[in-house]
Amino acid sequence: MPKSINGFVTKFDRDLHFDSHASEFSPPFASEEEYEAAAIAFLEKHLAAGMMEGLRIRDGATIRYDPGTNEFAICDDSGAVTTYFKPDPAIHKQGDNVAYFRSRLER
Repeated sequence: MPKSINGFVTKFDRDLHFDSHASEFSPPFASEEEYEAAAIAFLEKHLAAGMMEGLRIRDGATIRYDPGTNEFAICDDSGAVTTYFKPDPAIHKQGDNVAYFRSRLER
C-alpha cells in the first residue's frame, strides 16, 4: 500500500466513477468530493479482520475488498484511486465477490 492515498488522478476520472458508482452506496453520495473522500478513507482504513488486500503483480496496484461492507477499491502504486464501488456478481460474472477480488489480482 502506498504511504498516502491521493484521490483520483483527474477530476474527469473522479466524476466518471462517481456517475457510475455513487448510487451503489446507501445512502448515495451527494457529491463527487464526498465519493472521493470515502474512497480515500476506505483505502487508508486499518485492515480489519475479514478484509482482503493484495498487490497486483503486473503493476503494483493495491486491491482491497471488505466482505462486511461490500466495498471494493483499487489504488495504483503512486496512491491514486482508480476505482471504488460495491461489486455485484450479476454484473462481473464471478461466482461471488471474493472470486471477483481474486480475479482482479490476477489481471
